Amino acid sequence: MLKPFDHYEIHGCQQIDDCGNPDKCGSYVETCPDAEAMFWTLYGHIPDEGVLAIGDYISREAAEEMFFRITGRVFREQPA
Repeated sequence: MLKPFDHYEIHGCQQIDDCGNPDKCGSYVETCPDAEAMFWTLYGHIPDEGVLAIGDYISREAAEEMFFRITGRVFREQPA
């Protein structure tokens, strides 16, 4: 059964190339401050399961626009 998202998050992200070991060369994505971001990811939180990446966007504004299109609400950061 599909569970609805109960919360959304937007994080700045960087793609990190990790080729220090040629046998395990690859890349991964890591969250970062907006000032260092290469792109922004919109995540939906699934109760008791964690987060699921909904999409990657060229700007925070584009990620917030997608949030608005999904929910009909303006994105507001949740206090930590």
